[in-house]
Amino acid sequence: MALGSDGNTYAWGQNYYGQLGDGTNTDSNTPVQVQAPAGVTFTSISGGGLHSVAL
Repeated sequence: MALGSDGNTYAWGQNYYGQLGDGTNTDSNTPVQVQAPAGVTFTSISGGGLHSVAL
């Protein structure tokens, strides 16, 4: 996971449980934009093998 300089959040890797936050269960070797709720900007992110957290 990464916070982009454009204000967006990106994730990549395994996505079996939807942990990439892109609305799919498709793994990605390249960064995909996380779908944040309208008006929400994440300021802190963390992830592990089976989870992702964005605040």
